Amino acid sequence: KNKLKKSSNSIMKQTVKFSPMTRIGNWQEELALEEAKLENFKKKTNDGSGNWKKLQAKLSQCNEIVPHTYSPDGVIRFGDYVILQHDSSGAALSCDPFEEVMIGQEKYMVSGACDEVLKPKARNTFRITRPPPSLCAFNDDQSDTVLHIGQPFLLTCNEALLVTADSNILSPMLYLCSTKKNERTSTKRTNHQMAYISPNNDADAVWTVVIPSRGRTNGPERLLAMGAPVTNDLALQITHRQTNMYLTCDAGSKMITEFGVELECFADRSSANGKLGLMVSEFKGLSTSQTLTKPDAPVFSWHFVTGKSTSDNISERQLPPPATPEVILQEVQDFVRSRGIDGFWCLRDHLNQAARKMFRVGKLDREDLKAMLVDFGVKIRPKYIDILLDNMNDGNSKTGLVHVDSFLDFLRGRLSPSRYDLLKTVFNRLISVSQLSSSSLVSADAIRDNFRGDDHPLVVFGSYSTAEALKHMLTFFELVKVGRDREEKKEREGFNSTGGSTGRVVTGGAVGVGMERFVDYYADLSAAVDDDDYFMGMVGSNWAPLFEQE
Repeated sequence: KNKLKKSSNSIMKQTVKFSPMTRIGNWQEELALEEAKLENFKKKTNDGSGNWKKLQAKLSQCNEIVPHTYSPDGVIRFGDYVILQHDSSGAALSCDPFEEVMIGQEKYMVSGACDEVLKPKARNTFRITRPPPSLCAFNDDQSDTVLHIGQPFLLTCNEALLVTADSNILSPMLYLCSTKKNERTSTKRTNHQMAYISPNNDADAVWTVVIPSRGRTNGPERLLAMGAPVTNDLALQITHRQTNMYLTCDAGSKMITEFGVELECFADRSSANGKLGLMVSEFKGLSTSQTLTKPDAPVFSWHFVTGKSTSDNISERQLPPPATPEVILQEVQDFVRSRGIDGFWCLRDHLNQAARKMFRVGKLDREDLKAMLVDFGVKIRPKYIDILLDNMNDGNSKTGLVHVDSFLDFLRGRLSPSRYDLLKTVFNRLISVSQLSSSSLVSADAIRDNFRGDDHPLVVFGSYSTAEALKHMLTFFELVKVGRDREEKKEREGFNSTGGSTGRVVTGGAVGVGMERFVDYYADLSAAVDDDDYFMGMVGSNWAPLFEQE
């Protein structure tokens, strides 16, 4: 033991001792890592991208006090902002558009908020709207603004939830929906038919209201109430028309969210206990299937809650415009115009290049088109572009490939009659001086001989020469083919392609440009020019030799 003690003491004497201030190990890397984490935290805090800032923004947006419709006569009408309160639990139907219940499918959480004081917040105030005409009942009166018992309707979320910091328009509207239960669309806690909000305005978003059945107590009254106005003092069942299930909340299934304790919301159907002898009663002729039904469970009962005074209707908020096809189209048009007077020419070239790379000449898949628009710099979300494509009259745009020309025609809009007539006159005069055998095509020689590019926008506002402006036009008309050999010398009069390879002018025979393609060239320019006088003067100057005789 003494020898061991002496050896240990000698080892300690020989060991280098460090003071508490000495840094050992990879202290330089650890210090740099801590500084990087701190800088990243400060950056996210300042720009609002941190988790805490996101949570604060979410709570502020969802808990914003919003207008609440006041109804003097208690009647519920289309367009009203109402709160749906569950009778059994007192919970208010609420939504969370930031919490997906099915990842990647744009289906967001719906729950029952157990607030002590019921206030009209953005997340628990819904608007009653009409379904699309194809989903309305055959006897619906479109001029009647009152909601009736048994009439189909939609419940949309409040517009305040659709405001985003990176867009000048509202997000697409979200509708209260439900769908038939399966292994993927059931609630996570109780395994019932899921209720959620979604941008899909289809049959899954259609609801009706009925008087709850109380067995023999209210059978005839329940039948006669069909078609009566819905009022805020009625206990009603909110029925999903597609699946015939009732909306409800489970007071025994509580969950903790960022908003506090909430109840799981779903669609279900069950009856209260008791026997009625339905078949015997119908056999004796005392009742029918509509006047005598099993009593519904009390958990399916709801009330429409309206405002307490006219002051609840007052709103001072300034919301962006809704995401209608017209507003989205205007947003895209404004961005393309902001790229310059040649914005639509550049967009056409960008889309056509993408189509050629994918071996689809003049056509693009919907997803590819959305990706190319984003790549072009269009600051709009892809889901908005879906709304735009759905509104096109092109039969292939909804399911298959999108024609680039058709999309650009839809995007830029129609030419005014005066501009079209001028272009038609120019084209007809070009045909009269063209040497082609076809009476509907203009040759490249006729274009070169009569084109004057001094007032062309690419020359005036850009850095093009008159020869390059002519080259730009011939390339658009596909009268200049881009050569494959990038080392090839100039073939003719210095008409080089914009990509740096040699251009080869193709003339003679039946090669030429038609009326539609000629108009397309100037229509792309016309979409970026609002001044009629400037456009008309510019076109006349471009083709001055054709008008010299006048």
